[in-house]
Amino acid sequence: MSQAADGESVGRGVAAAVARSGDPPGRNEERFRALAAVIGQAVWSWDLEGDGSDFDTLRRWWEDLTGQPVEEQRADVEAWLRMVHPDDLATAETWLRSFRSGTAYEIEYRVRARRGGWRHVRSRGVPIPGADGAAREWVGTLEDVTEQRNAAAERDRLLAEAEAERRRLEEVFRHAPSFMAVLRGPGHVFERVNDRYVELIGGRDVAGRPVREALPEIEGQGYFELLDEVYRTGEPRAFVDARVVIRRPEGLVERTIEFVYQPIRDAAGAVSGVLVQGIDLTERREAEEALSRVVAESERQRRMFDTALSHTADFVYTFDAAGRFTYANKALLDLWGKGLPEALGRDFRELGYPPELAARLQRQVREVLETGRPLRDDTPYTSQFGTRLYEYIFVPVFAADGSVEAVAGSTRDVTDRTRDAEALRGSEQRYRALVTATSDSVYRMSPDWSELRQLAGRAFLAEAGGPGRPWIEAYVPPDERPRVLEAVAAAVASRGVFELEHRVYRADGGVGWIFSRAVPILGDGGEVVEWFGTASDVTRRKRAEEGLARVVEEAGRRKRLYETILSNTPDLVYVFGLDHRFVYANDVLLRMWGRTWDEAIGRNCLELGYEPWHAAMHDREIEQVVATKRPIRGEVPFSGTFGRRIYDYIFVPILGADGEVEGVAGTTRDVTERKEAEEALREADRKKGDFIALLAHELRNPLAPIRNGLQVIRISAGDPAAVEAARAMMDRQLTHMVRLVDDLLDVSRIGRSKMELRRARVTLAEVVRHAVEAAAPAIREAGHELTVALPPEPVFLDADLTRLAQVFSNLLTNSAKYTPGGGTIRVSAARSGGEVVASVRDSGIGIPASALPKIFDMFSQVDRPAERTAGGLGIGLALVKGLVEMHGGSVSAESAEGRGSTFTVRLPVAGPEAEAAAVGAPAAVAGGRLRVLVVDDNRDGALSMAEMLRLLGHEVATAHDGLEAVAAAAAFRPEVILMDVGMPRLNGLDATRRIREQPWGRSPTIIALTGWGHDNDRARTRDAGCDGHLVKPVELADLQELVRELRGRGG
Repeated sequence: MSQAADGESVGRGVAAAVARSGDPPGRNEERFRALAAVIGQAVWSWDLEGDGSDFDTLRRWWEDLTGQPVEEQRADVEAWLRMVHPDDLATAETWLRSFRSGTAYEIEYRVRARRGGWRHVRSRGVPIPGADGAAREWVGTLEDVTEQRNAAAERDRLLAEAEAERRRLEEVFRHAPSFMAVLRGPGHVFERVNDRYVELIGGRDVAGRPVREALPEIEGQGYFELLDEVYRTGEPRAFVDARVVIRRPEGLVERTIEFVYQPIRDAAGAVSGVLVQGIDLTERREAEEALSRVVAESERQRRMFDTALSHTADFVYTFDAAGRFTYANKALLDLWGKGLPEALGRDFRELGYPPELAARLQRQVREVLETGRPLRDDTPYTSQFGTRLYEYIFVPVFAADGSVEAVAGSTRDVTDRTRDAEALRGSEQRYRALVTATSDSVYRMSPDWSELRQLAGRAFLAEAGGPGRPWIEAYVPPDERPRVLEAVAAAVASRGVFELEHRVYRADGGVGWIFSRAVPILGDGGEVVEWFGTASDVTRRKRAEEGLARVVEEAGRRKRLYETILSNTPDLVYVFGLDHRFVYANDVLLRMWGRTWDEAIGRNCLELGYEPWHAAMHDREIEQVVATKRPIRGEVPFSGTFGRRIYDYIFVPILGADGEVEGVAGTTRDVTERKEAEEALREADRKKGDFIALLAHELRNPLAPIRNGLQVIRISAGDPAAVEAARAMMDRQLTHMVRLVDDLLDVSRIGRSKMELRRARVTLAEVVRHAVEAAAPAIREAGHELTVALPPEPVFLDADLTRLAQVFSNLLTNSAKYTPGGGTIRVSAARSGGEVVASVRDSGIGIPASALPKIFDMFSQVDRPAERTAGGLGIGLALVKGLVEMHGGSVSAESAEGRGSTFTVRLPVAGPEAEAAAVGAPAAVAGGRLRVLVVDDNRDGALSMAEMLRLLGHEVATAHDGLEAVAAAAAFRPEVILMDVGMPRLNGLDATRRIREQPWGRSPTIIALTGWGHDNDRARTRDAGCDGHLVKPVELADLQELVRELRGRGG
């Protein structure tokens, strides 16, 4: 048969099962309701041979999740596929292939949620084979797993962020503008160096080597001794303008450096190493010496160099006198996404800059043209490269006559520069930003510094005042002047180098910082003839240092945040190095190992106590992840400080910037409880299957004599005695079936806390008497001897007499069933403090010790063929336990195989002050001839009920669906309507509502007759307009009593 035909066949089978499940579910509804409530999932079943399919629980769950009405689902078996995400349809239809092959399935797909968006659903189905091995029934569940998937995604996101942060800090160290090295131990062994340090020492590989061995040429220069001192004392040492002779490829060379030795402390505060950090100032010093040659260049060369060529590495451009672009370099054209012809002759607005930014830039260009002064500023700008921060300068280009003939500009992307400053380790580490060696300004001073003779270069300083105004007043704020004059006086007196960082007025009206350095120029006689100096604008560096402190604090905060997250997650989080040794483990994992960080880090699985096979398995998995660059997951038992547990784990590769694997990260979750729950679910499923088989057996037992009784009545019409005996037998068997259903309903009500006790002041003797009366037929039939021994004085209980009698009758019936004929059963009781202890002991076959712990569980059966002949659904003792606990008591069992059983019930005794609850007796209403409308889509049920009512003298009409019921009621005008609920065309609830809407529809007494008997079912019929509610099958006496009560209440 083709695949399409197979699909059509399976589809027709499901459609038929769904159609059958449209009627009231009855036993199917009841057998899955408790299970669905326990596991929090939608449960369904499909009986391929009978009418036991149940999809109603699934439909209601589906309607709650997706908003698709139950009626739409019933109308079209494939209606649910319209709620599935289009990309998941192929996955969702996997069940067809599973049904054809008779194999279980488990799939996930997305469905449209009731409140918008999509939810993830996990669907499972399992076949139940028949005797021939072919699937005769299917059961399955649907579960909303959206929150589980969201939680997993959030965990992965946090791990990725933590890893990115670690790698970013590593990159900051590696590419920092200053040279850095980490030395460990008293021998100062190189642990880590950055690129600048390697460059300083001539590219040598020093990792893992002591400093004296790696850099022997430094011996005798005093630096090794200072390292020893810092390691010994824990005090940092800083050095400025230090000279060091070091070996480089070109030979031994002298370098000028500025650096600091900073102690590194371990978690206990002890010094464990030294951080070396500094700046190579050699090129800066050489640049300062070449400064005079740069200043001597011609005016034409200075104009060209300062305006265009000095910034060719950034965006370089020029404007004409109208503020339009006359040149733009390739970097700027790439930013715009334009060619040079498209850009020339246009202004900022015409090139697509935001209106506000374009107006500001054009205004600044005009300002430079009008004032002849450079202008520096920064701004964010969004382009195809994203939103970046740019620093720019507009500089006037002077013609030969001194007039401004154009404006040149350069722009630098400073986004990365502002982000690169990160804290590495320790708040006290000293970090200084590198500054360019090329000066911003050049100046000349008189020998005593009283006169500023020349100021040339970039005009970032404020303009001097009128002629004769001292430079100290023109450029230096008042509160800074004493410090500057003090440094000047010291330099003049010593004829040494003047060097100072101080605040100055800026050309933009603010206050900034400069680094000023000047040397004396001596005449032929050795006297100072003038001072020559340079001044560099270090405002940005000063601000960066302030920002660095904020960055350090933020980096520390983030580190604490990540450590807190990883230390408090219930999962085990860890990282392996490429040598399979742990380089990180969170607190939960350390606790599981029972080790400290120092005891665990650097060890492999075998060294940490893993069993050899376990350690070898992880070694293979790590190698697989490294080789394939793909995650791997598994499940394994492990015995740690938490005991023997089952763990689910995943190993993922950590990729470096070059795409190669740097390590393997892992997370492990304790799934022991989940595994136990899965086993419990399998056990519950097995019990459910046993229960279904037993239920079928228990229902067939009374059905067989009922069928026989019908045959006897048919062939014995002339023998009243035989007919009466058959009728009595059928009544007994029907009563037995009703009890089975009632027990199931009682267990369901107890499980959902829906059962209400009708408590009253009763005696234990009354309870036992009612129980003995109920169990007497079974005891007599088996020929057992029953003895009852109760206390002589009354033992009062605050209890529901009917329910408590049901407890003891169940225990007595149980004893009668499992005691061979002619056995003994004894009921005894005694007061013990504030409670009474009652026991039911028998001489029966007993209970194996292995079955005792679960004897009170739902559907529990002792698996022995001999006992199966005694019958029972395995719910009687569960009902006993539930009812006893509702009375505030407890029940226990003692038994041994072949030695009988003893069930002990402990109940609280009522105090003497307890008062019996007043119970009002219903008012008796005289009967009489009534007009009765019987409505039921089961024609046999409707006609038999009608015939019974006619025999009682009533006038009766019948209808077989809701629409007929409304029409018949309008024509017949009944006084009483017996209304079935589940009917075709129009159900009983809607039919009741339509009748109540009629002018004559308020007078009839309407009683719902249905197989549904839960509290919410009664509330639905009452809300629809029904006066009463009876559960099928109905006792005639109950029906007559309810009619009398309702008719009497109505007046």
